[in-house]
Amino acid sequence: MRIVNCMIVAAAVAALATSAMAGDRVDNRQVRQRARIAQGADNGSLTKREDRRLVREQRAINRMEKRANADGTVTPRENRRIAKAQNRASRDIYRQKHDGQIQGDNRIDARQENQRDRIRDGVKDGTLTRHEARRLAHEQRAVNRAERAAEADGKITPGEQSRIDNMQDRTNADIYKQKHDDQNRPSAQGVEPAPAENNVQ
Repeated sequence: MRIVNCMIVAAAVAALATSAMAGDRVDNRQVRQRARIAQGADNGSLTKREDRRLVREQRAINRMEKRANADGTVTPRENRRIAKAQNRASRDIYRQKHDGQIQGDNRIDARQENQRDRIRDGVKDGTLTRHEARRLAHEQRAVNRAERAAEADGKITPGEQSRIDNMQDRTNADIYKQKHDDQNRPSAQGVEPAPAENNVQ
């Protein structure tokens, strides 16, 4: 009887230890997956919609783990189910980060800011007339509208990115041309380039 009780206690301790190790493994993997998602959101390889979808997937795994841990033990079957969900999440993260859909905010906005600075400098030093500055500001607003339209569905496709790049290339050439066309004005007060657009994160 004593031997049987000892065996039952030993089995319970082993099950708890296995459950704790499985829980640690799940948690560590979740941390790594969340870090991969955050990196993709930061570097633009995940669109806003992809980011939200992957985060929802991580929350579902968290809920699955909590349900499995509710009785204090994660059974081998529950552990397999969680591992399978994490494998699927890992594949989804990889696929979404490498699908060619990029979040446009980072690159587009940096270029927009640079072009706004160049227009502002031209206004300040008089190399842009009032009329030229207004026309360039109008071009900047058109790029902002194109970016908002492209992001309306949560992603900027390669085709949309190419169209926005072409618009920015045109604006870039126009800024250069207008600043070097010898139409100077002594005072260039009161004309500001297009304000920065607030993109929803």
